[in-house]
Amino acid sequence: MSDARVGWLSRAIDGASLLLLVTGSTLYYRAFTGMRELRARAEADVAFVPGTTEAFGYVREFSRLRLTSWIALALAVLGVSVGVYAALHAKQRREQGVN
Repeated sequence: MSDARVGWLSRAIDGASLLLLVTGSTLYYRAFTGMRELRARAEADVAFVPGTTEAFGYVREFSRLRLTSWIALALAVLGVSVGVYAALHAKQRREQGVN
């Protein structure tokens, strides 16, 4: 263990990384549960007629949930990338002897 202190900027970058990762994970889970509910609703709808306006409503909702999941994955990847950058930046500063 070293006696190096962690600066406020490093803590802020770590916090931003964690916030992005948690936000992305939460959005992805919400999109997943939304898609699961949409599937259950479509299977339970006995009077479902393909090609009707109701079918297009399902497609529109699925498209919205798919876009949400892509955005969530992008946020999670961004959070991991920021975390890796913060670790590399901290390592570089330790090697230079800067706190």
